[in-house]
Amino acid sequence: MCGIAGFVGELALKRVLRALLLMEYRGYDSVGVGVKLDLEGSGSGFKVLKTLGAPSEHINIDKLAFNGEQLGEEGKVKLAIGHTRWATHGGVSEKNAHPFIQGHVMLVHNGVTKNFLQLKEKLLDKDRIFTSETDSEVLAALIDEAAGNIASGEKKDEGSEEGRSKRRLKAIKEALEEVKGDYALVFMFDDEGKLYFAVKGQPLLLSKELRGLASDPAAFAGEKASYAPLPSGTIGWLSEDKVEFLGAPKLTFISAPSLEEVGKGRFPYFMRKEIEEQATLFKRALDANIKAAKELIEAAPAIFIVAAGTSYNAARLLQHLLYKKTFEEEHWKPIILKYGHEFYPKEWKHIDKALVVALSQSGETLDVISPLEETNAPILAIVNRLGSTLARLASVVVPIGAESEIGVAATKSFLNQLILSYRLAGHELDGEQIQKAVKGALSLEEHAANLSEKIVNAAKRSGHIFVLGKAEMKYIAAELKLKMQEVAYLSMEFLPTGELKHGPLAAVSEGTVVVVLVPEGEKGRDALGEAVKALGRGAYVFLAYPSSLEEDVADLKKNYGQRLEVVRFSDTMPYLLFSYTVFAQLLAYHAALHLGKNPDKPRNLAKSVTVR
Repeated sequence: MCGIAGFVGELALKRVLRALLLMEYRGYDSVGVGVKLDLEGSGSGFKVLKTLGAPSEHINIDKLAFNGEQLGEEGKVKLAIGHTRWATHGGVSEKNAHPFIQGHVMLVHNGVTKNFLQLKEKLLDKDRIFTSETDSEVLAALIDEAAGNIASGEKKDEGSEEGRSKRRLKAIKEALEEVKGDYALVFMFDDEGKLYFAVKGQPLLLSKELRGLASDPAAFAGEKASYAPLPSGTIGWLSEDKVEFLGAPKLTFISAPSLEEVGKGRFPYFMRKEIEEQATLFKRALDANIKAAKELIEAAPAIFIVAAGTSYNAARLLQHLLYKKTFEEEHWKPIILKYGHEFYPKEWKHIDKALVVALSQSGETLDVISPLEETNAPILAIVNRLGSTLARLASVVVPIGAESEIGVAATKSFLNQLILSYRLAGHELDGEQIQKAVKGALSLEEHAANLSEKIVNAAKRSGHIFVLGKAEMKYIAAELKLKMQEVAYLSMEFLPTGELKHGPLAAVSEGTVVVVLVPEGEKGRDALGEAVKALGRGAYVFLAYPSSLEEDVADLKKNYGQRLEVVRFSDTMPYLLFSYTVFAQLLAYHAALHLGKNPDKPRNLAKSVTVR
């Protein structure tokens, strides 16, 4: 959520503009850039340009321009910051766009300040004037109040720039101790050639080679450089030739991703590219070393599984498979699934003796991370970004192995989480069968496009869609519902198939859309029975089914052919589940296109939810 960047040196402005374009998926409500200029005869000053919309709509790197206005000449602007926003405090408006200037400070911010209204009241009493509704501007004023005039009136030997910077760091630390919440801050003072930074519970990465800071590894993509995630509590500054910390944080440097990894390649959208990549990237989940993770699971007297969003749907499968394994082995233990935002460890006595398994693509999902910081229980992290906050908190890390995932709607990370769930529960998987399942689903893209158009058109008439799944397929049905909501903005309701007759069937009438993901065998026939109930009430039904049920489906076609659309898969379990996963992603992708939506930029959303 939100992308912030700051760079020092002759390439500072170009690198900030480039970083904002590469981090656009973190927020696209508004975008802004701020630079420090050397003004002849009057020292230095700030210049800020900001507007509504996404970075790609306003930035011209070649001309170093923003919204048609040049920010400065290459090599002459040596201090620059930028921000691409996903709105939290304050609406989507130009006045709430970053950067913010308060006195001697210009700042960009990612995070949420819980007590910003109280802080604002104190600052208003000191005659501070605010032009926005944001907590970010309050933090700029707080820092300026504490450190903006730090060198005025000092003795000459104490007023050197180095001495002033040290005192500023201490003053900043004291000021930020008043803040309740989390933050990543990058800011500058108008009398120094340094970028200051402070981190608490939010991602912020430092690249020494590039002399820069950013929220996301994508900001450094394509550069022969490395970056280090800054630990929570880090405060420091960065200049052209030095980085200084208040304290001595432990840093681990990671190579920057390639441009190919964060680019669209031959595809029109990141989502479509990432759906395609599953045909090869699944191998990383299949080959991941899970020995230590399995040992933790086996030894744990109880397990909490914590996740949010798409990862929660993968967590549902993991819970089911682990439960089943404990019963088969007569080694019963409680396995409790919780949304991260509903997990309060202090409510669970003796939780420190349990194992907490946390699933997250980014490793920065605050709903997942925050409760983990309240427990001393061992943590098993199933995470895509190995330098993330979640990875650093964990006792053992299992890499998802999906490379950079830029599309806001998770796809390849979800498939790999499903594969890892089976492996952690003791299942042996065949790589050739997984590849066959994924490629088989990809080969049905034209069918997916046609079906999604029919679903969209039928939904326009009926106004409602049910998505049903039986057995393990209910987790994929839940994910299909989420994907359709995320990228196509369709109102959908997910149900296990058997629940339809226990109330929701009353809402089914002529033309209601019902999508059913059918498993194999007896369970599959039960699911078809629920589809018949919907068909009998005039519903328009879409079935995904295994070829083993061909005869059963043929009977349905004879009776309900005009209101029944089907797609057949030749895979068997668990590979059938992987086929359905990829096909569901294609359905959602094409539904978005049919409705004229950009699947990479869903409204009101952004990648990596780093707020609670």
